[in-house]
Amino acid sequence: MNGIPISWRITLLILAALVMGCHNDTPTMLMAGSGWDEIVKTDKNGHILWRHKLEQDQECNEVTELANGNILYAHRTGAKVITARHEVVWEYLAPEGTELQSASVTKEGNYLLGQCGCPAKIMEFTPQGDKLKELVLNTGIKKPHSQFRRIRKTEKGTYLVPILSKGEVHEYNEDGLLLQVVKVGGVPFSLVVLPSNNWLVSLGDAHRLVEINPQTSEVIWEVNEYDIDSVALQYVAEAIRLENGHTIICNWGGHARNSQPTALVVEIDSDANVIWKLEDKDNLGLISTIDPHWHLTYLR
Repeated sequence: MNGIPISWRITLLILAALVMGCHNDTPTMLMAGSGWDEIVKTDKNGHILWRHKLEQDQECNEVTELANGNILYAHRTGAKVITARHEVVWEYLAPEGTELQSASVTKEGNYLLGQCGCPAKIMEFTPQGDKLKELVLNTGIKKPHSQFRRIRKTEKGTYLVPILSKGEVHEYNEDGLLLQVVKVGGVPFSLVVLPSNNWLVSLGDAHRLVEINPQTSEVIWEVNEYDIDSVALQYVAEAIRLENGHTIICNWGGHARNSQPTALVVEIDSDANVIWKLEDKDNLGLISTIDPHWHLTYLR
């Protein structure tokens, strides 16, 4: 760094420390949400460590930090992978008249995209941008925004698609054939397949989160609007199950209908006791997706 002014050296060191913060032992979280024009990384207290500005009319309902520190996110008009310095590494642009609300990573390390439209599509890409698969879905819903938000690929290679306006989860095989329809009620935003093979399903405007047996439709566990002390559930968006059995809930407030005390994000135990919550509405926006990097493994 010879020849570089000392003030510049200090600035560069600070930036490097922030970037490397992605991989240290300090608990951090990536967060974003529909109606919020940023993606941010915070510590567990909600202090912002990094922020990425979204373009006009974009909304982010899924964000993931990759193993190399890059960030994959869906933004309604497409999906991107960016570096911590905001450089675009990979990008997919959704065609006009469609919405792209789901972008995740498969166990093989590929990018799984869910595109709402007529027809709707499931697509898989390699990190190098090669398209591996494209499945065409008939959701029976004409309005793209009412079709789905988050999709998942299972360990057995099938695809789970929560259908917003039908209160159902559709499971497709690797060729796009509909295997089963499971009634879950509410407005299913996302789901997690648990080790028991039960599903943890976020039910959006039903103000409800359920663990359900997909074979019998039996509700094994649930949290409803006023079950959590001091936190009224609004639109239940992404929910994450930690290895200790706790659950993190994104409590999206874009359709808020009550004035009860609440939080943007809350962690609860199996008895709905509050372990931790995030309430800073002055500095944070509406949160519908979170990728926590804590000392516990988790399913999302």
